[in-house]
Amino acid sequence: MAAMKPPLVKYGSCGADKLSSVLMNLLDQTDADLREGRVSEAVLALRAHVGEHPGDAAATERLAFACHRLGDLPAAAAAFESLCSIQPSSASAASNFATVLGQMQLYDEALRHFDRAIALDAGFIDARFNRAQILEMRGRTTDAINDFRQVVEANPGHRVAWYRLGNLLIHVGQREEAQAAFDRAITLDSDYAEARWARTMSTLPQAYDIGEVPEIFYDEFSQRLASLDRWFAEGRDALGHRAVGHQQPYYIVYHDRNNREVLSRYGDLCARLMNAWYGERPPVAGSSRNEPINVAIVSGNVHDHAVWTAIVRGWCREIDRSRFRLSIVYTDKIADSETDIARASVDRFIEGQRDLGGWVDAVVDVRPDVLVYPEVGMDRTCIKLASLRLAPVQVATWGHAETTGMPAIDYFLSADAFESAAAQDNYRERLVRLPGIGTCYAALNPAKIDLDLRELDLDPDRPIALCPATPYKFLPAHDWTLAAIARDAPTSQLVFVTDNIAPRLSDLIARRLRAAFENAELDYDRHVRFIDQQSRPRYFALMRQSSIYLDTIAFSGFNTAMQAFECGLPVLTVEGRFLRNRFASGLLREMGVDELIATSAKAYVDNAVRLLTSPALLSQTRSKIIERFPALLDRSDSVRAFEAFLESVAPARIKATTKSWLDRVRGR
Repeated sequence: MAAMKPPLVKYGSCGADKLSSVLMNLLDQTDADLREGRVSEAVLALRAHVGEHPGDAAATERLAFACHRLGDLPAAAAAFESLCSIQPSSASAASNFATVLGQMQLYDEALRHFDRAIALDAGFIDARFNRAQILEMRGRTTDAINDFRQVVEANPGHRVAWYRLGNLLIHVGQREEAQAAFDRAITLDSDYAEARWARTMSTLPQAYDIGEVPEIFYDEFSQRLASLDRWFAEGRDALGHRAVGHQQPYYIVYHDRNNREVLSRYGDLCARLMNAWYGERPPVAGSSRNEPINVAIVSGNVHDHAVWTAIVRGWCREIDRSRFRLSIVYTDKIADSETDIARASVDRFIEGQRDLGGWVDAVVDVRPDVLVYPEVGMDRTCIKLASLRLAPVQVATWGHAETTGMPAIDYFLSADAFESAAAQDNYRERLVRLPGIGTCYAALNPAKIDLDLRELDLDPDRPIALCPATPYKFLPAHDWTLAAIARDAPTSQLVFVTDNIAPRLSDLIARRLRAAFENAELDYDRHVRFIDQQSRPRYFALMRQSSIYLDTIAFSGFNTAMQAFECGLPVLTVEGRFLRNRFASGLLREMGVDELIATSAKAYVDNAVRLLTSPALLSQTRSKIIERFPALLDRSDSVRAFEAFLESVAPARIKATTKSWLDRVRGR
């Protein structure tokens, strides 16, 4: 496992008191071979000796390390496993065996042997640190945090453990404690670029407590970003590529303001640091005028994920293979049935574990005419790659609904339905508006099940206003709207979903809402319910029994709105100035259900109350959505427009036509 630190324990830890002169000579010779790079010779000599002396702990340990250095992880694991049998009470043998298993991505086995090492030596900090890393990768965040805490308690000078602890604390919504951990790491190493980067990005909260003002944090982030830029510029640019992307200013998108200026400064910093590592390497296109256009999609979300479902799946299914050669570079390792569909749908599917240089080589090897990032702002590897010029034409789209700010991204692909007339002002890239909703989305059609609302502590006889968005989408300025809906629709239940990864963030929202309801002299406990996250079939069953879906003000959801419409559930929304707060309104307008679109928070409340208090109007609205929703599905015209755009920008095609891509898609 490449990320495992610190490295394996040193040679000679087997603890043999007396070594034979023959063995001493062998070990001396293999040491010399290893020092001089004759690793294969050392392995052969050690393997021969261990074959004759299978119980020799010192030689077996040396063989394990030599195989590891040679890159033969299975052989190294086998040797360490033998060492564990020879020395069952050796914590270092168990830890080293676990480390190699982790590098082989046999994580459950690795955890078992790390547990054994720690049971043998509770103070074995290296084993606990490495176990924490694997626990983190396995999604056992709480256990990983506990291990990292024990590491820094035993060794307060462990800067990497402080940094890793900070990352996990951010993940679970404990921002202030995370910042303290980053500060400790920086104190221990003032040139720790990753920790400084993380400290800056952590300025933006995931959710706000009572009395916290988002604008203050926004301004602080802008100032810290400028300070970070100056710090790197003082001769440290060469350190920066390690930090870029490990944390992002992700939560800036939930501020209802134009982020172009701040994100352009962020993008310039990313590009400068990544190019200090990469250098000047002009990209080479992969096709001639008479060949299919070479299109590469780089994404960390090629599985059952919102970005795949909303955008990429339709491209893979519908793009014309006679005109386009499609490749996917998949930068993550989550795999499911949707990943299988992707593999079967493209000409090349590149995946697996790589370092940064390996990912760059993978993209360059495709020789794309056009490189497409479905999102830039969530996946760390995509951010690093998008900072570089790896293809003649580079495009981002709305998997992350915000300008990338990256100077190497030429176009931002959006849709007419989701953009205002002045939308170009929101983007550093050249904005391209595909006709209509701009995507070819397929209904999810999960299994239909019956759900007893009483299992969720909901009253089946009272109307439900569903508010299932993640906590960071709820801004304090709009809390009053939820209390106002409950006041004017007094029998309603407002249903929220607890964040299973960071329940503390849901607690913040609940505390704010309780204050808003008390300020309106309303019974919070009567009107508000927080439920656990549900499986997709159960969630769809809940939507079918709900009355309305409350789209969050300032951040609208595309996938959530489409899922609601699939269940015939009316979505109430406030249309804003930016792509990120126009998804639901664009979809509603495409269906001709404009009456659910509000232009103010008050109108949003009024629309919700009308539907919650008028069963006849609610039934009529549901019927209209059920009738018109199919018009949003399987829009192959969006893929034809995407193809026309690609042909208009591919280097070998630019001089082949005088028509714009939009004229061609409209048949002019």
